[in-house]
Amino acid sequence: MKTFKQFYKALSKEGRADLANYCGTSTGYLEKIMYSKDLYFSAAMARKIEDKSGGIVSRKDLRPNDWKDIWPELKD
Repeated sequence: MKTFKQFYKALSKEGRADLANYCGTSTGYLEKIMYSKDLYFSAAMARKIEDKSGGIVSRKDLRPNDWKDIWPELKD
């Protein structure tokens, strides 16, 4: 597993733009959340990031405080 920051920084400029497009947002917004201590990705966006990263970035890591409530099937 990688953190989102590690995954994102390893992407090319085009890869970052592709990820943002897939998530329905901008690279600026992804970076804003990535560097914030108070903001988290929405549940839908966390799922898309996990999907686009091929599971390298986990929804659990993107939503550390409430993933158990959102995705109880991941508890096991």
